[in-house]
Amino acid sequence: MLSHLFHPYGLLMRVPVAERPRFGPREQLRYVDVVLALREATTSAHRLPLLLEKTSLELVAGRAEEALACLDQADVAARELGGERGLEVRYLRGKALYRSSSFDAAVAEFRAVATGAGSGGMLSRRAFLQLGRVQLHQGRFAQAIADLRAGLEGEGHTRHNAVGGWFDLVFALLHESLLEEADAALRSVAALADLNDPADGARLTYYRGWVSWQRRHASEAAALLEQASRDFAQMEEHDAFACAELALARLEIDAPELKACADRCERARALPLTRPDVAIALSLLRGLALLLAGRLSECEGEYRRAERQAERAGRADLRCRALEWSAHLHALRDESERAIAALTQALELHRKVGNPLGEAIALGTLARAHRLAGRVPEAAAAIREARALVERIGNRQELARLELEETQAAIDRGDLAAADAHGREALRLYELLGKGTLRSLALRHLAEVAALRDDFEEAERIYARSIERLGERPSRILLAETLASRAQSRADAERLEDALRDLADARALAEAAGSALLAEELRGQAEELRERHAAQAVLSRYMEPRIAARLLARGPRRLAGNVQQDVTLLFSDIRGYTTLTERLGPHETVAFLNEHFTAMTEEIALQGGTIDKFIGDAVMAVFGDPGRPRPDDPERAVRAALGMSRRRRELNEQRAALGMEPIRIGIGIDTGPVVMGNIGSPRRQAFTVIGDAVNVAARLEALTKELKTEILLSGAVSGRIGHVLRTRPLGSFDLKGRVGKVDVFTVEA
Repeated sequence: MLSHLFHPYGLLMRVPVAERPRFGPREQLRYVDVVLALREATTSAHRLPLLLEKTSLELVAGRAEEALACLDQADVAARELGGERGLEVRYLRGKALYRSSSFDAAVAEFRAVATGAGSGGMLSRRAFLQLGRVQLHQGRFAQAIADLRAGLEGEGHTRHNAVGGWFDLVFALLHESLLEEADAALRSVAALADLNDPADGARLTYYRGWVSWQRRHASEAAALLEQASRDFAQMEEHDAFACAELALARLEIDAPELKACADRCERARALPLTRPDVAIALSLLRGLALLLAGRLSECEGEYRRAERQAERAGRADLRCRALEWSAHLHALRDESERAIAALTQALELHRKVGNPLGEAIALGTLARAHRLAGRVPEAAAAIREARALVERIGNRQELARLELEETQAAIDRGDLAAADAHGREALRLYELLGKGTLRSLALRHLAEVAALRDDFEEAERIYARSIERLGERPSRILLAETLASRAQSRADAERLEDALRDLADARALAEAAGSALLAEELRGQAEELRERHAAQAVLSRYMEPRIAARLLARGPRRLAGNVQQDVTLLFSDIRGYTTLTERLGPHETVAFLNEHFTAMTEEIALQGGTIDKFIGDAVMAVFGDPGRPRPDDPERAVRAALGMSRRRRELNEQRAALGMEPIRIGIGIDTGPVVMGNIGSPRRQAFTVIGDAVNVAARLEALTKELKTEILLSGAVSGRIGHVLRTRPLGSFDLKGRVGKVDVFTVEA
């Protein structure tokens, strides 16, 4: 449904340590002085400091390309002078490349300065801080933590640089959910902060609010962020104020309070903001609120606005994000081709600017789009590529998201073992990260897997844990989706009233949250359940009720196509059926078969078997549901055969009382590995089993005529039931169409 939209990357914003420097009148005058001085400078010793100062002024003015051109001249001068002056040039080049979104190139420059000649000095430590900031932008949070800590070691930083570095470290630790370490870093900031500077206090309050939110203390987080927002507003630090408002809007969408979120984003972006990342995030989050509210056209307008803002700012990395969010909207509208086109474009831009986390996120979303479009190989390839990237950068949260995506893909193709494995790995990662809401999503997937295996008691237990993990103030939309998922499970378990009650509660939550989109989807789901219940009652008259329930409940994926497992097969046939039908008319034959099949299927169902098919007068039954083999399936099949024999004797007594001849039956049973799945053409399919055990059971049933024994078992069956039922060997026999003899047994009642 909508769960994957609730934790988008890029909405936790770094608050600047000070407002971005402006290229004001003083800077303009100094820029003119530097340009004039450069005209007079004739030696490299005179030119180099002027070129470095001009580069810094170009960066303050936001002219990264001009700064890079200036650095080309500075590099020539530095080489002539020798020494470590070249490292200063490389340091500024790294800043210019970072500003121009050339992240990989910036990393190379800062790494060279940090580890170059004289490493350990102040320039080296400043380079480590800058390197950590670029790593943050690339989503390499674990590496950013290491680099920032290296940069903060030792003395000599200005208070401004040290405070900024510690705040950046807090930002990285929050993304890795290292909350205790984030608290410790905030204490270090508090020790450095100027108690007379309200800006330091406001930033501390802002990050403390994020730590509280990560701990799911929503009320405390809201109070801290509101305080930070008021403090920033009073200081007229518009970008910092917008960051705090964005954080509050993020809390509102988590509740969700969709109108409040959309209104807050609109007010904040009306400010004179200088940071395009904050302005674009406000547009994207407002679009998400509109999407959840079902206002899809307005949402599309917000996403287009965000893309235009990114293009005007020359920020390819931010344009990628806008394209990815647009793809979510296209997928929701079933516009698969548009979604795939947007994500492909975003992927190319991420690769161009060197943003591996963004690339991995785009690949994961692209895999979802391919899967929804039925392009299974393309989806699998995108997931593999995304996983390789995520493992290389060490981002556990994105790795967990990919595990959830693979869980859903495995569920869709009916591979419940793989779905369970991926779901459990996602749960393990989210538990390590301390992500309560995301743990809830992983548990919901695991509950769906249990329900698809018809293990409804286990599904109920997991759903209860999923709801518990949503916390004291759960998101109404996420809780509604969990209830809707549980309703599907309860309907599969033939608890229709409970299922409809869950859907009614879920719809009330969606309406209270203002999500018309989800409320309408839930209304349709309730109507579909009612129709399914009525259809199941009809279909169960024509096929095994459990197969009918699976077909109607979740379609092919509940039938777990192409599952290989051990099952026990039972074949039963009527002796002399052709002669019998010659004496009976067609109406009498149908009445006789209905009476016979009713008795036989009742005994099979009593032991947990499933009727695979009727073949004329023969019955084929399977003991072992897809994905849920039972150790006592052979015993169940033999007890069913004994029950069938007993019921046939009872029916014969009734026939004898009416002066009719008795009916004899033959039953063959074998156990072994088979493939269970949908067999047939696109126009008509049947869910059946294929394997050697099927052939052996059918041949044993035919052999009952020759051996004049009603029930025959293979040696494999006898070996599995000998401890509970008494069997007797009859010898080894060649079976038609099969190489090698088979040990044959009968069972004594």
